[in-house]
Amino acid sequence: ANAQEPQHYELMSRVMRLVAWMPPEGRRELQEIIVEDCSEEEVLRSLVRRVRDHCDETVHRAHQMQRLSPEIWEGLMLLQLLWGANSAIAQQLDQSLRTQPDLPEMQLGMSLTQTLSQMSNTGKISA
Repeated sequence: ANAQEPQHYELMSRVMRLVAWMPPEGRRELQEIIVEDCSEEEVLRSLVRRVRDHCDETVHRAHQMQRLSPEIWEGLMLLQLLWGANSAIAQQLDQSLRTQPDLPEMQLGMSLTQTLSQMSNTGKISA
């Protein structure tokens, strides 16, 4: 999707305007949906890239017209929402990593059989 093409630009402008006019509770719910359904890195990167490209094009157009457009602030609001979603995803990942069971330090040169034997002896796995 090219942000410079009229159809793409208009569609993204409408999405940003919709988000900007949502009540705060609606934006929070949208952020939660993004966290739940778009938490894969590539999906979130794609969303951010498209919004950022649109914001760049909006700034370019505003410069050409010599006036600030509300679309600039609407785009920044959506970028902020995506930043919040990214922060929530990172926090969830950090918490899930902290709750993983601690594994004993293993020697890199050990065979799989030796490693499994050591882990079963320390009670980290059941044999």
